Amino acid sequence: MASGEKPPSDEPGREASVLLVDDAEAVRSVTRMLLEEAGFAVLTANSGHEALEAFREHQRQLDVVLLDVSMPYLGGEALVRELRRLRADVRIVLCSGWREQEIARRFAGTGFAAFIQKPICPAALIAKLREVIDA
Repeated sequence: MASGEKPPSDEPGREASVLLVDDAEAVRSVTRMLLEEAGFAVLTANSGHEALEAFREHQRQLDVVLLDVSMPYLGGEALVRELRRLRADVRIVLCSGWREQEIARRFAGTGFAAFIQKPICPAALIAKLREVIDA
């Protein structure tokens, strides 16, 4: 968990919580601010390995993982498999500059909940996350 962040609460009535995974610090920072302004509790990770650590520690409180699919070392496909191994019902929203058809082909059978195209439209991102969480 990045410094200055508090883990999501597991109390009834809490806000929805997101694990935001992106290796680009500027994208992570802007997206975190956007999500927090929309009322989400946000944990961030800058790598697949950091995401796994955060997920292991907070998986019961997390509602959704927002995952950039292109990261070095432990990339999107491997990370999705590991997250599913830890918690089969985790909701995963993939995010990429790749075309949706390519993502659908590469991640077929992984059960990802949704895809968001980069560059991200803030309103579309918030709407998609709420849709996935409420499903």
